[in-house]
Amino acid sequence: VKSPPPGFRTVLLHVKIIHMLSQKGKEMIIYEGYSYQLEQILADGHTKAYCCPNKKCNGRVRLCNEDVHVVTEHSHGPKPEENEVRALKCAMKQQAEETDETPRQIIQRVQENISRGGAAIAPSYRSLQRTIEQRRKAIEIIPQQPADIRELQIPAHFCQTINGRPFLLHDSGPDDENRFVMFFTEENIECLIHYTNWFSDRTFRVDPLNFNQLYIIHASIEGSVLPMVYILMKNRTENSYRR
Repeated sequence: VKSPPPGFRTVLLHVKIIHMLSQKGKEMIIYEGYSYQLEQILADGHTKAYCCPNKKCNGRVRLCNEDVHVVTEHSHGPKPEENEVRALKCAMKQQAEETDETPRQIIQRVQENISRGGAAIAPSYRSLQRTIEQRRKAIEIIPQQPADIRELQIPAHFCQTINGRPFLLHDSGPDDENRFVMFFTEENIECLIHYTNWFSDRTFRVDPLNFNQLYIIHASIEGSVLPMVYILMKNRTENSYRR
């Protein structure tokens, strides 16, 4: 196995464990040149079990108060350069959230201590710049989750389609204890009037906190079943469906 570059080894000597998030926002750590993703929190509430992201590898560790216990060794060698790039991108996203520095300033500062091996496989400057810009844009667009459904205020850019057409066309209001919100366009309603073969579907996995379900009305149009109306509902009672 090729030994890691001296620069990365020095980092690990000073920072035994590197905490970071994956591209999907999942908790990860880097330890002794290996990356691990959070698998579960054990019953004691303090110990975390991590596994190797490589599904073919059984490498596992447990972490409690920054003390690492190796449960199972990896079936492959460490990949310090790849892990270094992961940590670099995670650090840049964090800086994008916490500072008002320009993308160039963030990239230059975060790349100061990167090893030659890591620099060789790191994304291009333009790619890193896009990562920072996209992260900042996501923070601006995604509204804070309200603690109570009565406090829900939907930003204007969520009330229209990408073409600027009205999309949120009914909200029963914050005073309604069984509040429901309906997203559709006038064109979609015209389709429902013209195509009368409808189907409904409910999902409980993607509904936002404070709502109980996402109810969708589909229409069969020339051989295709297309969603026409999206309804966020507080409950599943007969009265709410009739409304």
